[in-house]
Amino acid sequence: MDDLTSSALIGLVRSAFARRGLADASMSGAAAHAPARDKRSLLEAGHARFGADAVLAVGREVLEVPWDPVLEVFRRAPTAAEVLARWERLERYYHSRHRTRIVALGGNWALLEHHASEGPAPALVEDLLIAGLVAGLLQDAGADELEARLEPDAVFLVAGSPRALRAAPASAACFRLRWSSFSPRDRGASVATSESVGSLIEQLRRLLSSDPAQSWRVEDAAAALGLTARTLQRRLRDAGTTFRALLRRTRADSAARLVAEGVPLAETGFACGYADQAHFTREFRSCIGLAPGAYRESLATRER
Repeated sequence: MDDLTSSALIGLVRSAFARRGLADASMSGAAAHAPARDKRSLLEAGHARFGADAVLAVGREVLEVPWDPVLEVFRRAPTAAEVLARWERLERYYHSRHRTRIVALGGNWALLEHHASEGPAPALVEDLLIAGLVAGLLQDAGADELEARLEPDAVFLVAGSPRALRAAPASAACFRLRWSSFSPRDRGASVATSESVGSLIEQLRRLLSSDPAQSWRVEDAAAALGLTARTLQRRLRDAGTTFRALLRRTRADSAARLVAEGVPLAETGFACGYADQAHFTREFRSCIGLAPGAYRESLATRER
C-alpha cells in the first residue's frame, strides 16, 4: 500500500518553515498526492532547526489562509464534533496508513490519538504536526478559548494562544482539546420558505450546495426550510423527485464546478461530501456521464 499524503499539506509545512528561514524547505510538485517521506523529511529538518513548538505551530498556519476548498469544508462545519468528523474523512483521501481516532468526545472536549492503521507508528514529528493542525482547524472553524495539550500535561495552546512546551515531548500520539463554546462561521444556509414546489426545489438546492460536505439528512434540510420531513418528502415526490436524488445531483454539480476551476480531484471529492476517491468517481460518472479526470480533459479540449 502506498504511503501518500496531501501535497497541499506539504505546501503548508514548506511555507511555514521557509518563513522561519529554513533554506531547504523548497520542494516542487503540484500533484494532489505526494510521498509521505517528503513530508517527514521536511518536518524532521524543521524540528531539528526550530524544535517541537515550531512543528506544532505549523497547524496554526491555516488561520492565515483566506480561502481554500478543503479549509472551506471545515469552516462550514456547524459543530466541533463535525470538524473532527470531517478531518477523519479527509484522512481517507490523503493518507493510506495514518489515522486520527477520536478516543473520547464530550460536549466541549475531545481526546484524540494519531496512529498507524498498519505498519510502523507515525514519527514524533508527524504526531506533532497533526496535533497542531487539528487544533488550528478547530479554532479556525469557531472553537472559542481553545486549550490543547499533548497527553498527559504538555500544554501548547491556552485560550487560543500558543504556549511554549516546557520540555521536548517524548510522545505526541495522544492529544486533548478543550473549548469553552463553539461559534460556527456564517454558513449562509438560511433559506426562506415558499409555497411553490419549483421554488422549494431551488431553495433546497441552494441549501445543500451551501455545504455539500455535510452528511445531510432529510430532517436537517426540512428544519432549515421550516418544514417537517414528511412535508418536504411529499412535496418533492409531487415534483417527481426525491431528497436523495437532489442531494446526489447537487454534490455532482458542485464537484463539476470545482473541477472546472482546476481544484485537484481529491480535494474536490472531499469538499463535496464523498466518502473516498472511489465513491467520488462512481457518483460523478453516474450523474455527469464522465469520470472526474475525463470530465476535466473534456473541458480542456473544448478550450483549445
